[in-house]
Amino acid sequence: MPLKSPSRRHFDFPASYHAYGLRTPSSSAPPTAVPSRKASVATLIGETTPDHSKMERLKWRLASGFFAYFLCGWGDAVTGTVLPHFMAEFQVSYTLSSLLYAGSTTGYLFGTFLVELIINYLSQFNLTKTCWSWFPASILFSRKHTQKKLGFSPSQGRLLTLLFSSTVHAMFFVMMGSRSGYWVLFFGYVVAAFARSILTASLNAYFASGPQQSLGYAYGLWSLGGVASPLVCQGLISKGVPWNHFYLGSLVLSAMNTTFLVLTFMPTEAEFLCDRETAILASNPPSSGNTTPTRYAEHKNPTKVTTKDGTTLRLALTLSYLWAISVFSLLYCGCETATQAFMVSYLRGTRKANPKTAGYVTSGFWGGITVGRLIWGHYTPKLTYTQRKWVIEGCMFFTVAKPPSDLFAAVIGLIMQILIWTVNSNAQNAFATCVIGLVFGPIFPAILTLANDILPSEVRMVSMALISAAASFGAGAITFLWALFPSKVPLRKSAA
Repeated sequence: MPLKSPSRRHFDFPASYHAYGLRTPSSSAPPTAVPSRKASVATLIGETTPDHSKMERLKWRLASGFFAYFLCGWGDAVTGTVLPHFMAEFQVSYTLSSLLYAGSTTGYLFGTFLVELIINYLSQFNLTKTCWSWFPASILFSRKHTQKKLGFSPSQGRLLTLLFSSTVHAMFFVMMGSRSGYWVLFFGYVVAAFARSILTASLNAYFASGPQQSLGYAYGLWSLGGVASPLVCQGLISKGVPWNHFYLGSLVLSAMNTTFLVLTFMPTEAEFLCDRETAILASNPPSSGNTTPTRYAEHKNPTKVTTKDGTTLRLALTLSYLWAISVFSLLYCGCETATQAFMVSYLRGTRKANPKTAGYVTSGFWGGITVGRLIWGHYTPKLTYTQRKWVIEGCMFFTVAKPPSDLFAAVIGLIMQILIWTVNSNAQNAFATCVIGLVFGPIFPAILTLANDILPSEVRMVSMALISAAASFGAGAITFLWALFPSKVPLRKSAA
């Protein structure tokens, strides 16, 4: 299905509204977003350039962004397949192995709190230059008489951010492939999560400014990577290839990813011209006696905080809806990760599954998620705000008495979990895992789409990062708590 041209949605609160409160969603429209307040250059990525600039290289940029998400899923989802080999080779317990997810949480938190600082720094350029630079101009190393000539280019910042994060992500494959011990693997997970938090924060903002179905397709490709990597890894292991060779081979994909991102997101002449004009206008504000031009009012210094609340991050943390969405993401991703993380270990330890084939179950789970997310991406533009909320409610256990079809979908995931626990059949357990993935699939991209609808544009990038960080924290915390149970009761006795 061809992607539709990007469209923007702007919402304004009534003048009587104050204190950043958010009203309850109406029956068919998203809640009104907080009034626009420029906070930092991070808010301008995908925001300041006119529509014709956004359309430049749109298809190629979407394709390279989708491939980047595919690679994220490729490295993320293989854990369930290789975890038994980690545990056997490094002699670690379930509790210690679950710390790998805690490492991911740590990396995401670091990335979340540093993403705005990194983008602001990488966006700096010299106003006297007529083209963007591979090396950001630095206030710290600039002479005093040239500091006032520094501007900020969102398109340059986006490119350098993607280059930085994709390069750091490649280090994850190097560390895992080195096979240097458990703690090297642990820090590899920290590095990978840090890189993903930076990369997805930038790409999520770009996808959100484009076609509505972009986020659904992006996370569908993430899941597709999660389908492919366990299949490839399990196939290699079954043929006697050491598990670390999978990670070394993945460096080829990583190099391709960095190349695609650089070639497609390299600022065009029109993009940089727009950035430069905006930066020059911001560096030379009109005198107080003159009427403020409209363009200056809209783009008043794209680099510095102009709100009383401080940074964009601080502003985002005052939004109650962001907290609600983040808590929901925490619980959802905790359930999702706990389901797939130890499924292979469960089948091998409790169900006596064949070690050469048990790893394929993880691919089944991610296959279900992929189908669910691709379907979500296809139908997103056709659904109203309320219908999208119903999808989330229907895919989880929790429902609010909507139509009977939603009530039916609401219990599918729970029933499948119970069947895995009680039915002693490898085939049934694998099928149930696929179904769980199918109903879980649309939830996370749906959460991000709803957040894009109801949160103000200037905190969009930071908000996406915070939601992802909360999801990662849930994945680490709930998985760790789950791992404590078999540490007290052996896994073979923890199920019927």
